[in-house]
Amino acid sequence: PFQLRKTDNTAVDESRTFQYAATAWHTSSLKLWSDAHADKILTCLKRYVFPGIGAMDIAKIETRHLAQLVKAIDDKGVHDVAGRVRQYLTKIMRHAVQQGVIKYNMAYDLDGVVTPIVTQHHPALPLKRLPELLEKMSNYKGRELTRLALELNLHVFLRSSELRLARWDEFNLKAHIWTVPAKREAVKNVR
Repeated sequence: PFQLRKTDNTAVDESRTFQYAATAWHTSSLKLWSDAHADKILTCLKRYVFPGIGAMDIAKIETRHLAQLVKAIDDKGVHDVAGRVRQYLTKIMRHAVQQGVIKYNMAYDLDGVVTPIVTQHHPALPLKRLPELLEKMSNYKGRELTRLALELNLHVFLRSSELRLARWDEFNLKAHIWTVPAKREAVKNVR
């Protein structure tokens, strides 16, 4: 990013900068996002994107500039951020094309820049190892609530979110029934 700034020292009209275009895209998308999500995107852009290419004339940005930026983020080990930044760059450049600021979306050719992470899924616990799990749970030294939630989940087999976000109105204590609705209302400030 330093070399990019160093090579282009000419003054750029602020309305032609990448940062201006990115901010315009962000503002136009606010109605689609929650406040927290919008803040997260803007923080990501400020931290990872604007220092490198924010002041550049958007019409002079080439695919290699964007690829270098994304690759630098990926090389830091924050692969998920690199993937999201690549998506943001594509959307920002698409918005700039739609506004007539640039003619071509230079971010379309960024496939393959981010190293794909191979996810290793863990197999289900074999039934013969259940006593070992129960012993480890009883010896757990962490929060008591965590241990109790694990024990309860062995009886009800729910997703962790269904267990964590249970509501009192779902329980019929007289009939000993817990009814988990197909769709719950979101809890404010809880993902």
